Amino acid sequence: MDKKYIVKWASPARDDVNEIIDHITLSNEIFAVKILDKIEESVEKLKTFPAFYRIVPELEKYGYLMYREIIVERTIPSRLPLSL
Repeated sequence: MDKKYIVKWASPARDDVNEIIDHITLSNEIFAVKILDKIEESVEKLKTFPAFYRIVPELEKYGYLMYREIIVERTIPSRLPLSL
């Protein structure tokens, strides 16, 4: 059985996700849910594979190696404005 790690969200990261999802929800609630699902799936991977995503480069240079950066691909549905 794979070892499971604890994933703790940095407060600014959680706030950013909430703001992004709130913003997308204004235009397309279904798409916002899909993006949130992608983010949550990505975070789940960290519980088993903590080194799966890259270390945040801005923090790495100061020796903070425990923070990971997750980039979720954004596929814009044809009905969403490009300003998102």
